Amino acid sequence: MNDPSKALPVYTRWEDVPDNLKTKAQLSIMNRRPHKEQKPVALKTNWRPGHPAYELFEASEAVSKRKQSDAQAAALKKAQAASVEARTCKRCGYVEELGRRYRGKMYVVDGYCSRCRFDLQIERDRQAASEWAKEMLASDNVLILDTETTGLAGEIIELAIMDVSGNVRFNGRFKPQVSIEPGAAAVHGLTIDILAEEPDWADRYEEVKAILVNAAAVLIYNSAFDVERIESMNRRRGLEPIPFKADCVMEWCAQFVGDWSESRKSYRWQPLIGGDHSALGDCAAALSVVREMAAASLGESEVMDAPDAAANNQA
Repeated sequence: MNDPSKALPVYTRWEDVPDNLKTKAQLSIMNRRPHKEQKPVALKTNWRPGHPAYELFEASEAVSKRKQSDAQAAALKKAQAASVEARTCKRCGYVEELGRRYRGKMYVVDGYCSRCRFDLQIERDRQAASEWAKEMLASDNVLILDTETTGLAGEIIELAIMDVSGNVRFNGRFKPQVSIEPGAAAVHGLTIDILAEEPDWADRYEEVKAILVNAAAVLIYNSAFDVERIESMNRRRGLEPIPFKADCVMEWCAQFVGDWSESRKSYRWQPLIGGDHSALGDCAAALSVVREMAAASLGESEVMDAPDAAANNQA
């Protein structure tokens, strides 16, 4: 069947369209509409590929729109208000533009724009870090551990353990079976000569094991490093692994500080402030970090009520 619209005049530019021809949208602005039997008399091509052309109607044949009833006007006003409310961020007041979709636009989801969802997630993570620190300080038999080593892949030459009240549970040095790397010695100041009379790791293994296996949690700044060094020492000496629950203060501190790396999709690690590069001194510094996080005063109302958002979230 032939399409009748193909016989209609077609305009490619708006400036070529006669003044008496209007689209439905243009008639609506004039508070008019095509009558029930009125057909389009021409077409205007659409600049968007794949979209139908605009139908053009004779404006003089259009009829006036029916006047809205009070009920219809009230319903429309209510719907418009609801639309604005749904598109308004209840934290910053940003109003999402209606209809348009384009790159870089912020969308309001569950009452928050993308920027506020990101900010609220940062605040929520900071709150969680503070709560974790409070829990650790209030728990029984939670310990802080730190080591000094001959190098990044070397042996432990100093180990300190204290509880969260600051009581020292262990503080000892060990004579290594490998040389100390110059870079490591420059940091902690320990040399083979200083450690010449110290016991081997195996000699104090049982003492360290008894402390760690009974701990509710062992807090370590950069736990992945220290746990691997302890496991390595036991393998090198042919000793059984020491099972204990390690928790990384560095990762919690990064979450508390909230310095987000968009490229890594994670929080940036923070250096340990206040340590003196001795195992005991760094234990004390890590404990100070935990206490600082626990002491932070954080508002809970908006943070806890906000919808969960992935960090990545992101804008």
